[in-house]
Amino acid sequence: MAGNLPRPYRSVGNRDGSGKRREVSTDQPNPRAAPRQPLIGPTRTGPVPTRGPETNVRDTTKDLLIAIAGGAFDQHERVLEILKSAFAGQDGIVDPPSSVTRLTVEGVIRDAEAGDLLTAETRKDPAPPGETSEGDIVGCLFTKVEEDADGPLLYAYHLAVDPAYQGHGIGHRLFDTVTALAAARQIRRLQIMSRIELKELHAFFTGMGFRQVGTFTHDGYEQPTSLRFEKQL
Repeated sequence: MAGNLPRPYRSVGNRDGSGKRREVSTDQPNPRAAPRQPLIGPTRTGPVPTRGPETNVRDTTKDLLIAIAGGAFDQHERVLEILKSAFAGQDGIVDPPSSVTRLTVEGVIRDAEAGDLLTAETRKDPAPPGETSEGDIVGCLFTKVEEDADGPLLYAYHLAVDPAYQGHGIGHRLFDTVTALAAARQIRRLQIMSRIELKELHAFFTGMGFRQVGTFTHDGYEQPTSLRFEKQL
């Protein structure tokens, strides 16, 4: 999932109440469009709504859309499919097995409603200005706000990228948006956990500026089963 960071995103859009996506070019004003959301990317950040209509951030360089799912989102089955396929590589490696092995569509919906569901969507053909170009969801990441003795934090979990699209920086792109999301909410810490056996994933997180801050032990186990990583913003 690692890769070079892209250039700043070039356009933004959102879904209306019917679930149809509208895209707005940042180069040409559209008098009929709603006010644009601030750019979100590696070099610019802006407020991100905590709930409400789905918010989309498009990178025309990679033709990839990062979206925060809203009420019109209806692709929970596709998200579950990505989770199952991405986490299948952990079978027989992590102990105990990942909770994703037991996850259902209803569980995906509950997690999305409890916090935020971010999706990465790729396009086969770019859409003309102001028109919709539906693509495939190829990655996802869930977040929720938590609090510990040091104050509030944004906890990210269930990072997954379709195996066919891994190695192209999509995981980095999802975390770029999570960083902007936390900053918009004035949350200064990101946390994520990784199973202790997944050393390559540990390197992925440390490469993005996370550091190990603790461990977690599943019920019934005497030794730690997961590592907790944190990034200060």
